Amino acid sequence: LSWVGYNYGVWSVVAPANMGRTVADGTTASNTTVTSATAAFASPADVGANIAGPGIPSGATITQVNSATSVTISVAATATASSLALTITPQAAVYMPDVI
Repeated sequence: LSWVGYNYGVWSVVAPANMGRTVADGTTASNTTVTSATAAFASPADVGANIAGPGIPSGATITQVNSATSVTISVAATATASSLALTITPQAAVYMPDVI
């Protein structure tokens, strides 16, 4: 992770592009479920992550990890397909310390 700023007691943290991962065995079914035998989805780490690939609308995020091989995404895939290259990229995080 990279520190990008400190403003009024809040550190902003960005996940660099190389922190994402790509799998080559993604499957979509024209709904909000995406599967991959090799993605090793994990909660809470992947919840909120961007997910991109053929048939997945731009800006889609992972809303729920169902298992290590299945997630629910924020918007339905536009096609049913398999053997898709999917890219999963964590979103930026912000640490907000307690105010005393």
